[in-house]
Amino acid sequence: MQANTRSLEENRRLTLAQAYEDRTIALLDNLRDIRESPCVTVVSSGDDEDRARFRMSLRWWVNYLDNVYYQYQHGFIDEEYYQNQFKTSVRRIAPTRHAAGLQEPRPSFLQEMERVLVERR
Repeated sequence: MQANTRSLEENRRLTLAQAYEDRTIALLDNLRDIRESPCVTVVSSGDDEDRARFRMSLRWWVNYLDNVYYQYQHGFIDEEYYQNQFKTSVRRIAPTRHAAGLQEPRPSFLQEMERVLVERR
């Protein structure tokens, strides 16, 4: 009975992680399409085209990293990848994200970004 309950819980967690990843992939695809569109400045609050494309690229990376962190939180990303890839990427992208004024995505991800930055100091 306990094994069955654990299996059901593991399946539920995996389903949630897969759903989150599917939503993230859809968002990343949409951001890529918008970034590559000739109408990119229309959806970017009046930024010039280069700045708008840069913000879309930055948004793409931030959402990608949020998905990686979500997967890590739920045990689907191993510690080695988290320590070596995720943290390195966060350290590179966080200052730029902050300077660009992006306030997304999930609060727990933003807190983790800040924690990683403080940890390095």
